[in-house]
Amino acid sequence: MGKVVVVGRTTIRYNDLLKKYTFPLGDTAKALAEYYHLQQDTTEHYVEQINQKIAGAVIIPVKANSEFPLDDTHYISKVETQIGEQIVRAYGAINASSHTSY
Repeated sequence: MGKVVVVGRTTIRYNDLLKKYTFPLGDTAKALAEYYHLQQDTTEHYVEQINQKIAGAVIIPVKANSEFPLDDTHYISKVETQIGEQIVRAYGAINASSHTSY
């Protein structure tokens, strides 16, 4: 439906960018279920419905340099927050507080 779900970074270590939601549900999955007015019948069907709502991802690469290497988590978190805030301001998000200062 063209909605931004959440803004955040992923890592190879956690590989959470397109990871399917499972129980227990986190805040983003709960927000999706509420946004789409999903009815909880069985756990398996409920999670399946939530996962069907995710159509893809937009990836915005962050360039590292000698002053700000990619392993500088403070720098990456700051950039992530700034990007997230701009996206939420422009488009809104189902879970606007994820990885922003909102």
